[in-house]
Amino acid sequence: MIVMKGVRDARIHTEIKDYDDENTIHTCQENAWCSLDVLKEWHSQVWTPIAEAHPGPKLLLLDSYPLHKDVLTLFSSNQTTVLLIPAGLTFALQPLDSGFFKVLKDELKRMWVLDRLSQGTEKEKRLYISGKLKDAWRTMAEKDLRTFWAKAGLSYPHAEVEAYERNFWRDILNDSSLNESTRMDIEVDNSQNLQ
Repeated sequence: MIVMKGVRDARIHTEIKDYDDENTIHTCQENAWCSLDVLKEWHSQVWTPIAEAHPGPKLLLLDSYPLHKDVLTLFSSNQTTVLLIPAGLTFALQPLDSGFFKVLKDELKRMWVLDRLSQGTEKEKRLYISGKLKDAWRTMAEKDLRTFWAKAGLSYPHAEVEAYERNFWRDILNDSSLNESTRMDIEVDNSQNLQ
């Protein structure tokens, strides 16, 4: 989910919804922050499809951001237990926070600073940054996530499964010809292979 600065259900929000594809959802918030509306949209558009594709209980770890505490009951409808990481321990208990997401954001900032002067209208800038985010996400999806766990002093519990899934999702992300039902059929087949 990509959150851009703008008013929900107004001109920019309508425009960026046209940038959605099978792997990306766009939304707006006045400061491009995670507000209650954005979190609810993430829950319905991102988390719910994931949860429905994987029956049974799920565990979701979230940081102690006050907003997360306000929506705990929202996740129970998906058989999801939410555990909140105590404040000040994100660096140790969220291995992707400093490794994956910091690297992703730094790369996006670098690209934006280098290329922003060559951009035209505000609309062209939004389209550009959406494309760059998608490119950066594809690049990051190919990385071995065990590295980030190791930096946090943790051992990665499912290295073999993670490598299999990373290759699977990389292929899906790069093959835009697959429609939603085909991807779901492939996912079901692959989950049975992993068992």
